[in-house]
Amino acid sequence: LVMRFMILPVAAYYLIGLLNPFYATAFLLLLCLPAAVSSPAFTAMFSGNVSLSLKILVFSSFLSILTIPVFCDLLLTKEININSRHLFYTMIYTIVIPFIVHLPLRRFKGLRSIITQNSPLITALGLIIVFIAATSSNRSIILESPGKVLLYTLVSVVSYLILYFIGYFLVCQQDKP
Repeated sequence: LVMRFMILPVAAYYLIGLLNPFYATAFLLLLCLPAAVSSPAFTAMFSGNVSLSLKILVFSSFLSILTIPVFCDLLLTKEININSRHLFYTMIYTIVIPFIVHLPLRRFKGLRSIITQNSPLITALGLIIVFIAATSSNRSIILESPGKVLLYTLVSVVSYLILYFIGYFLVCQQDKP
């Protein structure tokens, strides 16, 4: 996990930076992100190891509280202006506080059962709400330059698919005797 969340983002930043500083910044931020909140739900849908998926989610989320602000301070001060202290506090509010709040709620078996059974639906609804909020808050930017937004979207989708297939083939190689 240290390789995935600390070494890989920095290596990708410097390698891609040789070609394009914008994409280097984008990949650094993308690779620093914690595991997707939806990963345990997808793991459950595909009969995977949900316990491991949750552990990776929690570990990567808490690690990102430190790595993202530190990498932004060390590597991105020339490219973009980020208030790392504000970013750190925002991550505390969005990661640590919800984690602490959920701890006492785990004791209620009925509530836990409802959430467990409906986690894919809850995750999908949460992601839809986040998407709508992000899109609406950036409405003016999207309408000013739709071509640029489309280009960035295509680059993001292609990058995601490449990383997805790399992961898929790595797993297939592990399954072979």
